[in-house]
Amino acid sequence: MRTEVPDLLNETLPAAQALLYTHGISNVEGGEGIAAEFADFTSVVGQYPAPGTRLLRRSPVVLEVELVDVRVPVLEGRSLDLAIGLLRGAGLVPNVAGARIPVVEDGDGVGIPASFEDEQEVRQAVAGLGIVEDADLTGAAFEIAAERADGSWLVDSDVATGTLTAGSQVDLTAILPVTVVPEVSQATYRNATAAIEAAGLSAHRQRFVFDGELPSGFELSTSNTSERETAQWTVSNPSFRAGRVVEKGSTVAFDLEWPAATVPDVRGLPADEAHAKMVTAGFTSGLSSTRSGVVYSTSREPGERLPAGFHVGVDVRHEVTLRVHGDSARGSVTWFAPNEWSIQQATSEPLPWSQTWMRSSRPARHERGSVTAQRGSAGAGSISCEILVNGEIVATNTSTGPFAVVSC
Repeated sequence: MRTEVPDLLNETLPAAQALLYTHGISNVEGGEGIAAEFADFTSVVGQYPAPGTRLLRRSPVVLEVELVDVRVPVLEGRSLDLAIGLLRGAGLVPNVAGARIPVVEDGDGVGIPASFEDEQEVRQAVAGLGIVEDADLTGAAFEIAAERADGSWLVDSDVATGTLTAGSQVDLTAILPVTVVPEVSQATYRNATAAIEAAGLSAHRQRFVFDGELPSGFELSTSNTSERETAQWTVSNPSFRAGRVVEKGSTVAFDLEWPAATVPDVRGLPADEAHAKMVTAGFTSGLSSTRSGVVYSTSREPGERLPAGFHVGVDVRHEVTLRVHGDSARGSVTWFAPNEWSIQQATSEPLPWSQTWMRSSRPARHERGSVTAQRGSAGAGSISCEILVNGEIVATNTSTGPFAVVSC
């Protein structure tokens, strides 16, 4: 069975083969010397038989194929892995032919990447040259190891943008990027991290340090603080001095100073006020802004210097007060204390009179105690009683007249 030969001129080799296959022709010759990775960068410049010829399907079709010119991508300043990918994608062959270490001035005039062992030898080799190829810098030839062909290297190339024949080799010079370590000692954690990353380096907090004696059981760890708080803490002991020249991507490790705080005196304060003072000072206490009661004592002495975030135990009591007052100078008072049922009595007590007790929990209504009082005067006047819990009047009563009696 015969078929017509299609026009294949200017087609790529894969496209020409596919077109012939649709016409039932699979016996194709030509392009054998072209590597498979460059097949898409070819063009058919001649064919036999000519287009329109009818021939048996098993007959051969011979193609004359050439590599086409391709555009060289912009390479300067690209990372090495990206440059290699761009060249391969454009049908060109990347070849890392050399390496260059930029000379960056530091405090001594010339800077060298800190990753090299013999810095002085590197200084002598690089100073005034800038380019290093097959130089013995640290006791071994300076080579581009395969694992270094990644985004940490930049590239330079002598090939200008333009066109080359597909399959051409493009020589690249790998440039080891270096940078200058910024001053971060005594900066805040947030600002130090930003400066280190802006220089193309990685920031690593290696440990917390505290200038003082740590309380037993307290650990300098993230479990005792928050990222929001540590952002304002101070950086110290960076692993590289400021101005040191290092390879971009290097890690600058440092300590983070754990701040100290002074225990405030909250004894006698309402629990909510004590909570606010503890938070402001930088401590936890188990209190809250809605807690009632009065602070009786704290687990650490006021004025003691401790790490911020330390838990200061607070003993909160509930203050219960029985009070009697009136216009007479004296009166008789009978009472029983909160949550106690033994009656006590005093006659001719000076007014005003009061008694206060501290309880570990807020007393219920029937646990507040009771007080009864009588005026010590036969004249006109009044006498009043009150029960207060944490300074709040929860019960009050008033009686008037000679020797008036009042109960709460």
